[in-house]
Amino acid sequence: QDTYDLKVDQLATASSINGTQASNSSKTKLGLTGSLTLTSPDTDSNGNSLIFDIKLDSSDTLNTVAAKINALTADSTDDDGKTTQGSHVRASVIDNHLVLTSTTLGAKKIGVGGDADVINGLGLGTGATTTSGQNSKFELDGMTIERDSNTITDVVDGTTFNLNKVSDSHVTLSLTNDTSKIVSAVQDMVNSYNTLMSTISSDLDVGDPTQSNNTTGPLVGDNELIQLQSSLSSLVTNPTVAC
Repeated sequence: QDTYDLKVDQLATASSINGTQASNSSKTKLGLTGSLTLTSPDTDSNGNSLIFDIKLDSSDTLNTVAAKINALTADSTDDDGKTTQGSHVRASVIDNHLVLTSTTLGAKKIGVGGDADVINGLGLGTGATTTSGQNSKFELDGMTIERDSNTITDVVDGTTFNLNKVSDSHVTLSLTNDTSKIVSAVQDMVNSYNTLMSTISSDLDVGDPTQSNNTTGPLVGDNELIQLQSSLSSLVTNPTVAC
């Protein structure tokens, strides 16, 4: 059992941009033509900025613009296993406001560019409210640590800390190994083994040859099945043989 002293000073949050309210319904055509450029809050594996261009035409509404943005949000993997990083920016329309939110946490921000008419027409220019994300900060056994997530997996080997709220005081965490999954897996294996061996025994059953109406199993005398039965039995009763 391991014991740790933990105090959460700050939770990680996502960056966002709340656009100003559109004068028309979210389903009303905006009449905007041009480009909206988003810079991802995250960089690629080489630390380079990721820029995404969204084309608008005069028939677009706030809802269709949000849909175009969301089509670029997630990472994608092609048939060859190559992953292309998405924008990590999610769009929503709330009370005729276009809202952009980072899908990742941490001290980073969303970049907005493109044609001025498009930016202003979507309410992302003057008057838009920008909220910068922040990293989580916590103290573990006297050490101050900062991460861009509230799920901490790289501080103590084999342990995940889920930070849920800021704490006013230090708390003591006692960690023990969870063996319940191992026990369950072993029990499932035993049940499967017993079921299989019972089926094999039934298929190989010679019954009572002294009886005139004797009934035998459908595979009685099958050498391959007899060999399988013997091998399975050895795996359990003499594990060194399996090695």
